[in-house]
Amino acid sequence: MTPAHRSLSEEVAGLLLELNTGLRAHFAASAERLGLSPAQAKVLGILESPRPQREIARTLDVDASYVTAIVDQLGKLSLVERRPDPGDRRVKWIHLTARGRRAKARFEELLYSELPGAAGMDDGELAVLRDHLRRMLDRMRTTSQIVDPINI
Repeated sequence: MTPAHRSLSEEVAGLLLELNTGLRAHFAASAERLGLSPAQAKVLGILESPRPQREIARTLDVDASYVTAIVDQLGKLSLVERRPDPGDRRVKWIHLTARGRRAKARFEELLYSELPGAAGMDDGELAVLRDHLRRMLDRMRTTSQIVDPINI
């Protein structure tokens, strides 16, 4: 790697990390505007259709007990409901309620219509940015460029 390439890579990494911080703050602020925690908004966000509670935990890469607490909170807000699996009553499926679908739609409207840093970008600019980010992700996934913390 040339010094110039390393310098550019370092700058890109720094910019992406700063963007990530800003997007996480925007996500939390959008959730807060609806009276939700970021964790509650994440669960609503992945409920395109009913899912088993364990699958939600796997998707979020968290312990199942953590999801239980979040689903309990969302249930108290009447945004989701648990339903037993007809084939295995130990399995609980999480369904959005009508109120939950409205909350999810409003959250997504807040999250995507006011995307930080994208104000003033036209569709072409956004498409170019999207394409570059997709290529970076694809390359990262195919080359397994994930740092193993034990081998640092």
